[in-house]
Amino acid sequence: FRSALGTLDYAAPELLSSGNGDESSDLYSSAVTLFELITRALPFSGESLTEQLNRKLTGVRTPLDRFVDFDTSDFEKFFDRALAPDPSRRFNSAAEMRGWVEQLIQRKVYQKKRFTAVGTARSA
Repeated sequence: FRSALGTLDYAAPELLSSGNGDESSDLYSSAVTLFELITRALPFSGESLTEQLNRKLTGVRTPLDRFVDFDTSDFEKFFDRALAPDPSRRFNSAAEMRGWVEQLIQRKVYQKKRFTAVGTARSA
């Protein structure tokens, strides 16, 4: 099972229920990886495997603002779509998903910090 699907944390819900996946399943896995890169946590955590699976299948993920200290509203919209349990609600292609990521970066919806030579932070 694990070798066919990869790690459970990164598997799209449809792979768990039917075993059938497509490009949107791969994009889902990429979104889990991106969420983890931003937060250092997985989007669907739980006290037990049953709770974790239920959260994944229903799309109830941990909000980003539990992990980061910037305005997460645009990122939440991105992850709501990228990690939707229904594949038809996800991005239609990798190019569309990349476009959203590029917009997030261009809009600078996060507060970027720069460090001076003495190590004190100042806003960009």
